[in-house]
Amino acid sequence: MLRLRKPAKFDRGGEPAGIIPEIDRFQALPRRQSIASLLSRAADRHDFGLTCMITRIRDCTPLLREAIAEARAAGFEKTANDLEQVAVAAFTTSSEMLLQHGLAIKRFLKATHDTLPRSTKAKLKACLTETELGCAGWRKLMALMKRSRALS
Repeated sequence: MLRLRKPAKFDRGGEPAGIIPEIDRFQALPRRQSIASLLSRAADRHDFGLTCMITRIRDCTPLLREAIAEARAAGFEKTANDLEQVAVAAFTTSSEMLLQHGLAIKRFLKATHDTLPRSTKAKLKACLTETELGCAGWRKLMALMKRSRALS
């Protein structure tokens, strides 16, 4: 991460700087600086560019297991087994886990064709929203907007 100094109002020849000023020097941050120290300094300066990149994704596994148990009780044994296989599988990274959980929940909702009980569907939607927080861009923004307090 580089921190640039403010550009001068005049260039070296004494002429006013143009629309795009020439930046000839920069100061680099020290190389051995931890992320925690960067974030704490950013919070002290109210520089939310660094602090807004962190999103806390809540653990939706207990809620997902409850939804699977409710789906089994409602008669969706085969599709609930498929969802459970993905829910209890081991993954290399958390990003991969969130992606696979999200895909499995979407497949399950599509396979049940809106015949699930309302409470089960609400739990699955809450889990799906948490998995979408691992995505980037507009999908993450939409997930933040529709995030419920069901997992709190």
